[in-house]
Amino acid sequence: MKSYLYINSALYLIFGIWCAIAPFWTAEAVGFSLPGNQGFAEYVAVYGGLEFGVGVFFLLSALHPTLSRAGVIFGACFYLGIFVFRTIAIAQVGTDIGSGLNFYIAEGILAAWSVVLLRR
Repeated sequence: MKSYLYINSALYLIFGIWCAIAPFWTAEAVGFSLPGNQGFAEYVAVYGGLEFGVGVFFLLSALHPTLSRAGVIFGACFYLGIFVFRTIAIAQVGTDIGSGLNFYIAEGILAAWSVVLLRR
């Protein structure tokens, strides 16, 4: 359980910081453009801040045994939600979604891993 939580923590802390220090690059990598200050600020706040906050929650869940199960439940809800909605997008536009296809595979793996952990 802890390895799942630490891996997720690292992924989201790194990505959150990366979104804040290289927003134009990371936005382009996922298919966004940042028109004007409003788009820039929103991307840094939502992608950078939200990703970083998720990483902190996974880290706290790993560090505090009483939160570990909650962290895995959060991971299951988080990844299953993203996976299902990315599946809907793929059904609508096909698999030509750039780096989103790699995210789809990773999210599916992390969702499945969380379900396996919760069934123990």
